[in-house]
Amino acid sequence: MLLEAAREIQNLIGKTDLNFTKHEMQQVHASYCAMSKGITRTQHQLANRLKTLKKEFNIFRELATKSGWSWDYENHMIVPPTPVVLAELIKSEPIRLKYYDTKKYPWYELMTTMSGGRMATGNRRIGAVGTQDSAIGSSTGSSDDPQNDEPMDNETEDTIQQPFSHPGDETNTSFMHVAQSSIPASGSSGSQKRKSIDDSVGMSRGQKIQKRISSKNKVVQQMADNGTKMVQVNEQLVEESRRFNKIREDKERELDEALGKLIDLQLSPLQQNLVMQRIEDSLQRRFFLRAPTQQIMEWIACMTPQHGFTSQPSFTSQGTSSLNQQQGTPFLNNVNDAFNFFYVNPRPPGQ
Repeated sequence: MLLEAAREIQNLIGKTDLNFTKHEMQQVHASYCAMSKGITRTQHQLANRLKTLKKEFNIFRELATKSGWSWDYENHMIVPPTPVVLAELIKSEPIRLKYYDTKKYPWYELMTTMSGGRMATGNRRIGAVGTQDSAIGSSTGSSDDPQNDEPMDNETEDTIQQPFSHPGDETNTSFMHVAQSSIPASGSSGSQKRKSIDDSVGMSRGQKIQKRISSKNKVVQQMADNGTKMVQVNEQLVEESRRFNKIREDKERELDEALGKLIDLQLSPLQQNLVMQRIEDSLQRRFFLRAPTQQIMEWIACMTPQHGFTSQPSFTSQGTSSLNQQQGTPFLNNVNDAFNFFYVNPRPPGQ
C-alpha cells in the first residue's frame, strides 16, 4: 500500500521521482491511512520504509543495468551473466550485496516507473507490462487476494527500517500492498502458484480502478473536511477579534469620558501628572481593574488630604503608618498606596 499511496500522490502533483518533501510525505501518509483500513503507520515509519525500498531498488537497478546482466520479472530476481560473476561481486562487497544472490524484489518495475527510469532489458524479461496493476507479481507463498494483508502490530519501527537478516528472506509485503501482491494470512500453509500477469490484470482491472477512485475520493473528502475546519477556526478568530475590538472601544470611550471630567476638577499640576501617570501605567498593562472613571476618581479622592485617608479601614496599616511618617507631601504617598491597593489587591465589585 505504501507504493500505491506514493504513486497516487505522484499522479496528483505531477511528480516524476521518489524524493518526497516533508509536505508531500504528509500527503502520502494521508493516502496510505485512507487505503490501509485500520493498519496504522506513522509518517516517520512510512518514510523509513520508503527509504529502505529506494536503497534496495538502487542496488538492483545498478546490477540489472550492467553489461550482460538482466532482471527476471517472473521471479523478481537479478540475473547475472553467470553465478560465478555474481558470487565474485558479492565477495568484493559483502556488506552491501549480502543476500542479493537470493533476494527477491517484486516492486522493481513499479519502482523503475516511479523513479522516472526505463525498464531493464534481458533474455528473461517477461512481456511488456505497462500498468501498476501488472507491475508486481506475488512472491513465493503469496496469493493475489488483496484481503490477505496483515497488520504488523508486533513489529517495531527498527524492524521496519532494516533489510533482510538471513538468506532466502523476501521483502515484507505485509507492510504494504501494491496492486495484487500480498502475503497470505498467518497460519496458511504451502505456497500457491503465481497467476499469469495477463490473467491477473484481466480479472482485477475493474476492481483496481474502483479502488483507486475510492481512495482518491477519500483523500479529496479528507481535504474538504480539513478546509471546513479551517473555515470554522477562521470564523472563531474573526468573532474573538470583533469581541476584543468591542471591549477595547468601550474602554477607550470610558477613558475619554474620565479624562474629560478632569477638566472640571481643580487639581494641582502635580496631581494631574500623577493621575496621568497612573492612567498611562494602566493603559500599558492593557486594562483597568475598575471602570476608568471610578478608578480615577478613587485615585483623586486619595490624593486629597482632607479626605481622611488614615481613617479608611480598607487600606493597609503599613500604608497608613507610611503616610503618618511622611510630612509635607501626604498626597504623593496616598496616590502610591492607593494605586498599589487598587491594582495589586483589587476588591470585588460593589465592595
